[in-house]
Amino acid sequence: MNAVNKGACQCHHRLSEVGRRSVCRVQPRLAEDGDLNPIASWASKLPGKLARIAAALTLYDHPQAVEVNDAYMANAISMAPYFIAHARFCLDLMGANRESRLTPARDVLDWLRKRPNLAEPFTVRDAHRALLGRTWVAEGGSEAVRAAADHLEDLGWIALIPPSDTAGRPGRKPPPKYEVHPLIASGSPR
Repeated sequence: MNAVNKGACQCHHRLSEVGRRSVCRVQPRLAEDGDLNPIASWASKLPGKLARIAAALTLYDHPQAVEVNDAYMANAISMAPYFIAHARFCLDLMGANRESRLTPARDVLDWLRKRPNLAEPFTVRDAHRALLGRTWVAEGGSEAVRAAADHLEDLGWIALIPPSDTAGRPGRKPPPKYEVHPLIASGSPR
């Protein structure tokens, strides 16, 4: 064994079958309707990452090992749900996961930036009408839009305008209106 290969750990034939089964379980989940599709660029590399983890675990326990057995590969594969959840969270925070829980807030923010009169106050109904084609709007309706507005308000991108006093006036109360942060209204970069 030369110096370059010293300490190298290789998978034996049966392990490649365990790894192949792992890849076969991931592939359908990367499809357009799969749960890993929104993070496909990361998830497509998961089987290789798991194989490297299995090799690292093997070498930790057996520094002279030259093969990774099925047990170590199975242990590495058992960590996949943790890694997937962690990746979703990180990609969500970075804005790389377009199907994330932040998608509604991002969509409302994008809509606000594209309106003709950026400084004009808006209502949840205005945003709901503008974003009707979005899956999350179709599934969650105006409550999903309100939740997105609440999230943007928590982040300081919009602010609820205090309602005017309508006591003594007939009819329904006007819907709540939001004002837009000046950075959005000025068309500042994202």
